Amino acid sequence: GGDASRLRPIIPGGRDEIPCVQGVQRDRLAAFPYNRSIGERLPGTPHACSPDNHEANSMDMPVNVFKRKIATPDVAYGAWLSASSASTAEALGCAGYDFLVVDMEHSPIEFPQVVEILRAIAGTPASPMTRVPWNDMVMIKRALDAGAQTLLLPLIQDADEARRAVAYTRYPPDGVRGVAGMQRAGRYGMVANYARHAADELCVVVQIETVTALAQLERIAEVPGVDSIFIGPSDLAASMGHLGDI
Repeated sequence: GGDASRLRPIIPGGRDEIPCVQGVQRDRLAAFPYNRSIGERLPGTPHACSPDNHEANSMDMPVNVFKRKIATPDVAYGAWLSASSASTAEALGCAGYDFLVVDMEHSPIEFPQVVEILRAIAGTPASPMTRVPWNDMVMIKRALDAGAQTLLLPLIQDADEARRAVAYTRYPPDGVRGVAGMQRAGRYGMVANYARHAADELCVVVQIETVTALAQLERIAEVPGVDSIFIGPSDLAASMGHLGDI
């Protein structure tokens, strides 16, 4: 944190060449975190659900492939998802994009649909980016507990708002995220030490959408925990007096 030059831009939309989906899928499956199985229980070994066997059958922390992608020189290409259909999300996820924006701000997608959409995208080469409706502690907490790891936060105006956004994603003492023992993000208690290591796999993307925010761009980018800056062209154009002219 603290170095604006480390941030990578994100380019939503298509590209001239989308790499072979099968090739992308092979690379992504190799990095998939869901690679442990219980298998057959040998005589004398504890049952999978036994407290004595909990550590042996614990799950790995889900890996945020998107966060690693934008830390490289490669450009991440994505598409917008405004439909609440998990099947649509799955189809787009198989099309070769690096990420899909699950838009809760300007669409009817609600938390029950978000969970199903995240599940659908998890089986594809794409990574989900969940845009919550507002920079709100409760909404961010619910999105994270539902399993979102990359958040897009709208209408961040200055460094203080960016700091609050980051704090909403972190557990105490680094932030104010509420702690739940059993939630989808921690695979219902099966990810060992989830609360201690959750922040390592979180990606915070803030939106610059006004002239005011544009003037504060460097200070916003310097906030520790802000991983990327996303320019919102429609609202920024409106703020500049060019409503609908983008």
